[in-house]
Amino acid sequence: MTNRTWNLRDLRNAVLKKHGKKVYVELSPCLNSIVERQEYARFHFHEAKASLEAFFKSDHSESDLFRLVFGKGGDGLEDYEDSKFRAQAHTVACLQSLHSVVG
Repeated sequence: MTNRTWNLRDLRNAVLKKHGKKVYVELSPCLNSIVERQEYARFHFHEAKASLEAFFKSDHSESDLFRLVFGKGGDGLEDYEDSKFRAQAHTVACLQSLHSVVG
């Protein structure tokens, strides 16, 4: 697999040098959106992680957590489902942001 890294500053300079200021100005919003999408992905990744970590660091015993995760129900089921839903939503948003940059 080829390592696909690039430097946004180098890309901007190459566009300016090869195509001039008009194209550079027209391309800037697209390049800015790449940076924004990377930041969105980072944000959603950390939110997904925090959502699950907060639940699992709660006052539930290991046996309660086992029952919740493996579908046996118990105290805290609503909180667990809410945390899981939030983590899934943030994970999907993270992946969509990454896909828009890479794809």
